Amino acid sequence: MQVATSCNAVAIDSYEASGVMAQFGSTRFKYLIGRTGGSEELFDLESKEAGTVNLVDQPAARPILNHMHALHSQLLHQNDSNNKLN
Repeated sequence: MQVATSCNAVAIDSYEASGVMAQFGSTRFKYLIGRTGGSEELFDLESKEAGTVNLVDQPAARPILNHMHALHSQLLHQNDSNNKLN
């Protein structure tokens, strides 16, 4: 799997997890990280098994996982900064 240089992304936030949904080219992914324990999940939303097969342990998905993790951190930082301004 390759990571495109630009993407559209939105932050996800719930009681149990936070994450990000992003589109790279024509492929959409969902990345979640648990609030307790920090377990990660990565899903290819364009696949037949969309949202059911966790790609975290698949070596081919490592570049996407790393990118989504960084994107999630960036969005959290931006949200924290925006909340401090309000």
